[in-house]
Amino acid sequence: MLTSMRKNAGSFIIKLLLGAIVVVFVLWGVGSNQRSSNPEVARVEGRTITYAEYAKSYQQLVDNVRRQFGDNLDDETLKALNIREQALDQLVDRAVLLNQALDMGFRVSDAELAEHIRNVPFFQSNGQFDRIQYERVLAQLRMTPEAFEASQRDDLLIQKVSDIVARRAKVAVTEAADWYRWQNATVNLTYVLLAPDQADIIDPGEDEIQAYFEENQERYKTPPKRSGRYLTFRADDYRAEVRLTADDVAAYYDEHLDDFEVEERIEARHILFRVDADADQAAVDAARSRAEDVYAQIEAGADFATLARTHSDEAATAVEGGYLGTFGRGQMVQPFEEAAFALAAGEVSAPVRSEFGFHIIKVERKEPARTRTLEEAEDKIRGQLADSRARLLALEAAEAAYDLSYESEDLQAVARELGRELLTTGMITRNQPVEGVSDPTAFGRILFGLGAEAISEVQEIDGDFFIVQVEAIETPQVPELASVRERVVADWKHGLRWEQAENQAQAFLLALKEGGTMEALSREKALELKTTGFFKRNDAIEGVGYLPAMAEAAFNLSATQPLPETPARGSEGFYVFRFKERRAPEGPIDQTQLDQARTQLRQRKQQQIFEDWLAAARAQADIEIDRSVLE
Repeated sequence: MLTSMRKNAGSFIIKLLLGAIVVVFVLWGVGSNQRSSNPEVARVEGRTITYAEYAKSYQQLVDNVRRQFGDNLDDETLKALNIREQALDQLVDRAVLLNQALDMGFRVSDAELAEHIRNVPFFQSNGQFDRIQYERVLAQLRMTPEAFEASQRDDLLIQKVSDIVARRAKVAVTEAADWYRWQNATVNLTYVLLAPDQADIIDPGEDEIQAYFEENQERYKTPPKRSGRYLTFRADDYRAEVRLTADDVAAYYDEHLDDFEVEERIEARHILFRVDADADQAAVDAARSRAEDVYAQIEAGADFATLARTHSDEAATAVEGGYLGTFGRGQMVQPFEEAAFALAAGEVSAPVRSEFGFHIIKVERKEPARTRTLEEAEDKIRGQLADSRARLLALEAAEAAYDLSYESEDLQAVARELGRELLTTGMITRNQPVEGVSDPTAFGRILFGLGAEAISEVQEIDGDFFIVQVEAIETPQVPELASVRERVVADWKHGLRWEQAENQAQAFLLALKEGGTMEALSREKALELKTTGFFKRNDAIEGVGYLPAMAEAAFNLSATQPLPETPARGSEGFYVFRFKERRAPEGPIDQTQLDQARTQLRQRKQQQIFEDWLAAARAQADIEIDRSVLE
């Protein structure tokens, strides 16, 4: 399944599955002990979707969007992106798919589930499933194995539906060839850039400032702020309580022997006679001759280090007599490595060719592969065990504190009962630094994800544990115009500059459509006329950058229709462009190219077939949604 997911990472079904897994791994536990109920949001053919499930799906989408927009994300943007509906749609789609899977008779055996979980990298040590690691990860995520395995069983059921539906996609060889030609066609344009004029422009009048401010009030709203109180449970504070026995250390050593393997290593010198990989034969022969001459001197008894200082073309090692230090396999280019590791200590190789030139290699010392003894590994093991057990003690203390919060619903009371310091944030924005917190973004996600006066579950940030309670909430406010007047004026001027640039670009394009030429008009307007060079549909355009709107329009142009309908807006201004030439891919399509095109087209068809099938299944399903719960 994981291989399939990697191969089809762009498909709708895989995005759906990955979204579900992200919810499990990232958002599980980012909740609170608010005493509200967990009502049903929707029911799909008898399968219920709870508010808690919806809240997690919604938060995951919000976090994804926030990573793209940063601090510019506000409530209006979230509304425009319709995140609430997207979150609900994901859950409804998942419920429809699970019902369809069962109706189609699919089941997931215990053996299938076990094999899938064994292959999850999170649960592996040195490439092998590690039950201790599995239980540790789930404990950190505040999940029981039963709950996690149930969610994974559902994922596997959905994958089976996806696989059977996607099999309907067929791609003929002729289709693949046409797709390849379409994908690899190139187009060349001439263009001019109409950039916003940065010269000073007259200030707006007071009426214009007031009107602009009133039309764009959302832009000037203050960011949402909150204050919170929080308890911290740091692993370092519990390290002194950790008690380790010799048996603990020995048991860990026996269970993790692979961690203590030491690879074969050698200590070596070399003399390099540099020659480029694509050098002509004369240069290669000259470098080889130099290398053979020096090798003959070494064979006659000359000192290797002295010759390296005199003859090596690698200045950095030549001054050290060609000394390379100690290294293991995988650190040198392959021909060098193969020759070096084939030598015994004290031996010198004949000249060896690599992409850098010819090397003469001398091995000074060899360290065979081995496993460190328990005595050698003991300090490292004690450190690792102390770290993990200190974290466990901190987590247990945090859990105990969280349990107390159910009784008081007040972290102040919990702090008093436990004799712990209760910290407060003051009124802060989402990503503002917080005392004693290494990752303010993670802390902000917790604080701003809670309801009024709600207490979070135990949260981990960089190995430490936190319980957070909302103290006060300050909603975004539209400020007085006077406090943001300078910003309003600057934004008004910025908008006017871009409006003028757009008008100029449209006028330039209209003049072209009326018979003007790019050359004459660009001279008249003192604009630099440029050529893009040939580019593909999904390429960045030289001199322009990645501008999908311009690229899409360009491939709809031709010699008979050389001009776009409108200028293309980019980060630097507006581009007016004209078709110059189109090229089809040169030469015949080889088998590798054809196979790749066929795979790409099949994946697109699979995605479309699946989306159409899911839409039809959803339309036929009995779906009840209680939107009052979402308000």
